[in-house]
Amino acid sequence: MMGITTLLLMLTGFQGLTQIQIFQLSHPSLGLMTTLIFAFTETFTITFISALVKSVTPIVNKDTSKVLSDIRSLVYRQGMLSLLWITVVFLLGGAVDTNLLPPFLHGMIFLLGFVHYFYVLKLQHQSFGYCLNSTDESIISEE
Repeated sequence: MMGITTLLLMLTGFQGLTQIQIFQLSHPSLGLMTTLIFAFTETFTITFISALVKSVTPIVNKDTSKVLSDIRSLVYRQGMLSLLWITVVFLLGGAVDTNLLPPFLHGMIFLLGFVHYFYVLKLQHQSFGYCLNSTDESIISEE
C-alpha cells in the first residue's frame, strides 16, 4: 500500500505540473483518490506500528521498552502530521481552483508535504526494524 500511495502522490504532483489527464481523471479527482488511499494507508501503518510496539514492550528489557515507547510516539506524531499535511494540500487545491490561492504556493506546500512523507516512511521503516531487532535480541537472550 505504501508503494501505491507513493506512486499516486508522484502522479498527482506530476499531473498538477503538466495539467494532463491520468487514468481519465482530472487533477481534483486524482487528488481525492490519492488523499483517500493515503489516509487509509497511513492510518493502517500508524495503528500497526503502535500495536506492534505495544505487543513487543512486555518481552523486552526496561531500557528498550522506553526507546520503543519514544519511537511509537514519534511515529504517531509525524504520521498524523503527514496525514494532516497531505489533507490540507488537497483542500487548498479547492482554493487554487477558485483563484483564492496561487498555484505556485499550492505546489510548494505539496512538495514540502511530499518530502515529509518520505521522512515518515523512513521513520516507520526504522521503527519496524527496531521492534523486530528488539524482539529477536530478547528471544536470543532468554535462551
